[in-house]
Amino acid sequence: PLGLGVTKSFVILTCMDSRVLPDQIFGLEVGDAELIRNAGGRVTADVLRSLVVCQDLLACDAVIVLHHTDCGAQEAARRHQELQSKLWGHFMRGPTVGWFVRGMSYLAYYASAVLPHFIRRKAFDAVVQPVYDLPTNLREDVQALRRSAVVSPSTQLYGLLYKVEDGSV
Repeated sequence: PLGLGVTKSFVILTCMDSRVLPDQIFGLEVGDAELIRNAGGRVTADVLRSLVVCQDLLACDAVIVLHHTDCGAQEAARRHQELQSKLWGHFMRGPTVGWFVRGMSYLAYYASAVLPHFIRRKAFDAVVQPVYDLPTNLREDVQALRRSAVVSPSTQLYGLLYKVEDGSV
């Protein structure tokens, strides 16, 4: 039986890709580290919520942001218009979304539809978090954590790139 928390006091934020196995990559045992996964391993509002729990309740004092090559979030960058339409359509019709959120989503969608292309892309990026350039996006995610008011200033932050082709970091 394992107690609550981690033995190595760190958390890994990484992609949900099944080829990325942090336990194997870093030689971790059960209970060594917390794992947060999402599409692309990007810093989102939900990641920040999870980091608050990791830091304040589980005593994690370091974060590894682990991006990887051949990521599906790169495909999201190529198909952003299609995915943006699908997501906004869900917000407009979603049965679990309250009328206020639907109304705000409609306003955001309408505003993004009438704004220039680069601004529409930014609105999409805020929702989907695609990967356009691995090294740049990795640096952006580490900086987003550094700037976040909910991440302790004493937290050690690391950005690493995993190469699925050969298993190197």
